Amino acid sequence: MTDHARRRTVNLAARFLGQANQLITSELLAAGCDGIAPSHGDIFHALFRYGPLTMSEIARRIHRTKPTVTALVDKLERLGYVQKRASDHDRRSTYVSLTDEGLKLEPVIDAISEKLARLSEQNLTPEEADRLEALLAKLTGDAAELALDRPQPAF
Repeated sequence: MTDHARRRTVNLAARFLGQANQLITSELLAAGCDGIAPSHGDIFHALFRYGPLTMSEIARRIHRTKPTVTALVDKLERLGYVQKRASDHDRRSTYVSLTDEGLKLEPVIDAISEKLARLSEQNLTPEEADRLEALLAKLTGDAAELALDRPQPAF
């Protein structure tokens, strides 16, 4: 691959990410979800799927650092979508769970995820979409996880 092609690949990926983030942001605003950012999506999906998790478990599942997760969760807590509580067994661990307001967002976030999936597949055949997903998983080091944990949320 030429240097130009490598730079173009990263540029195209960044442009698509920008389009995806713009769609997420506009859909969240249209749904009245002020304050939620695209970066919160993985946290919501983890909590929708697995229920209460520790900060460390969230960080591991969404491939973010614990300080980053703490900042994101703190904002979601201020907005009333999650609550934190200390573990009964290990005071160093903090569990995060969805509040009733957070649970109400599942259909909204699922609908946004569906729109993102359509955006990512609109110009691809099903085979191309599968191949692209596999290549992106390989690129990000998530290929083994992707194989074990299908389907993955788009947002």
